[in-house]
Amino acid sequence: MEATEKVEETLNLDDELTNLKKEHAVLDEKILALENIRFPSPEEQQQIKLLKKEKLAIKTQLETMENN
Repeated sequence: MEATEKVEETLNLDDELTNLKKEHAVLDEKILALENIRFPSPEEQQQIKLLKKEKLAIKTQLETMENN
């Protein structure tokens, strides 16, 4: 692999990590907003669960990418 290909691959990985971190933060904000509802509806409770699963999946993906 040439040096330019390595640099390009590193930049692509950095961009992907940055985007995943932003998405993780957005999900965290959405979860916090829903959790601050005093009496969440069953739909809101379900949405919280789904958002937490999605957030965990992103966290796992981030950890995998950062450890490689």
